[in-house]
Amino acid sequence: MSLNTPKKLFKVASEYNVSTQTIVDTLSDKGYSVANRPNSTITPEMLVVLDEVYGVDKARNLEYDRHREEYESRRTQILSGKEEVISANRFSEPSLEPSLAPLDLGLEPVESAETEETKEVEKQEELAPLEETAVAEEKESQKDETKSEPATLDETHEEISDIDQKLGVKDAIEDEVNAIEDIDLDEDNSENETV
Repeated sequence: MSLNTPKKLFKVASEYNVSTQTIVDTLSDKGYSVANRPNSTITPEMLVVLDEVYGVDKARNLEYDRHREEYESRRTQILSGKEEVISANRFSEPSLEPSLAPLDLGLEPVESAETEETKEVEKQEELAPLEETAVAEEKESQKDETKSEPATLDETHEEISDIDQKLGVKDAIEDEVNAIEDIDLDEDNSENETV
């Protein structure tokens, strides 16, 4: 930006990336009087003052614009390169149509004892961790059973009463289910009789 030529307020505001009101306020603080109108003229002396205040911001704004333009140009190049690759791949793809003559290369699959043994070993290797966890779980359950044995006769009676209570609830639920099923059967029979 040339500091020797006068410029319009809106143009200066866009160069410094600030509002016109900010420029007017800054100039009034420095002793200059400018109306907040887009076409107000900013003199070279005012531009020097504004450059001192907003010069760093202007440099950052110009740097940002330069980076943005570089990014856009790289992006355009990459996208055009991808389009070229895609279009080239379209022409180089092999045909998926089946050939008319079958290929006979004289090769036959070989099923040997080694492959069967290998498969068996692989199965055993897969099952080994499962067997280990099953054995560990069985040991845990045996430990829990030994720990859960009641130490006194009172504890034994409490456990038996808890089991009886659970069975009683289970029996009551079964009775209710059977009663509901009987009602449903009676309704079905009465419907069949009326039909």
